[in-house]
Amino acid sequence: ATVHPRYQTPSAAIVLTAFLGIGFVLIRTFEQLADQFVVAIFPFYALAAAAVFVLRRRRPDLPRPVRVLAYPVVPLLFVLASFLILGNALWAHPLETGVAFLIILLGVPVYSWWTRRRTSGVTQM
Repeated sequence: ATVHPRYQTPSAAIVLTAFLGIGFVLIRTFEQLADQFVVAIFPFYALAAAAVFVLRRRRPDLPRPVRVLAYPVVPLLFVLASFLILGNALWAHPLETGVAFLIILLGVPVYSWWTRRRTSGVTQM
């Protein structure tokens, strides 16, 4: 992303995010915005909790500065609860939830393209 020369912030991304936020607030109700946020963020919360299992298996040598309460029960319950929340959203609002999942999945090839592009030496879009 292009960085502002004086403030060293991603100014174009901040402006785009602000306009998207304004647009969403103008066309959606608070309940719709809250539902969409939960559907969009919970897959990543679940992945973060699942990463605890992966890291403990693949990297047992890493220091553990934070203890996970009642491991493995609590992270497993959180992952299961996250899937239940997402399943309920899909059942209650299939179109909106499906669109949110599609947008997230469309981000995978964009992320892949972006990381390949960054490793090739190009740093600005």
